[in-house]
Amino acid sequence: MKLPEYYPIVDECLSDEVSMLKQLKRLIAQGYTMIQLRAKSLGDEQFKRLATTAMAICEEKSIVLFLNTRLQLAIELNAHAVHLSGTELLSLPTLPKGMLLAASCHNAEELNRAQSLGALFAVLSPVCVTQTHPDAAPLGWAYFANCSRPLSLPVYALGGLGPNDLPRALQSGAQGVSGIRGFLA
Repeated sequence: MKLPEYYPIVDECLSDEVSMLKQLKRLIAQGYTMIQLRAKSLGDEQFKRLATTAMAICEEKSIVLFLNTRLQLAIELNAHAVHLSGTELLSLPTLPKGMLLAASCHNAEELNRAQSLGALFAVLSPVCVTQTHPDAAPLGWAYFANCSRPLSLPVYALGGLGPNDLPRALQSGAQGVSGIRGFLA
């Protein structure tokens, strides 16, 4: 799979499930081909309903949708792609067969684990100050470059970023940029 330079995230901070699905459709209409769906506060049944609808929308348009959820829930949903937390990544014994795996990483240890498991890619965050995690100290571009450049694993820069940050991300060794608010239309 050829990875794009942009990996937008549809997140529950956008409001309710209807608004999230509208944002998903906007991103698809803007030409994004790989998107993450993230709704950490939803219960399993509510997330399953949202994810099932989002997967159908994406499948119809040939969009790769990564569900940011627990691996077991992604398996139950028969998802094609899952985006795991750094914590779950560190506890995962092997890569699930037949499913694309991406990972949220916050340090070199998690990035190395993602690479050793054979993840398709990772995101490293927060590079800059972000509204989603206002108390998290930004890693900065130098740290991002030092962690990502030695790896063969593609790494997206995340945290207070959007499409306009692509040149800086590429200079720092990133595959591209990921974000929530930076991709709002």
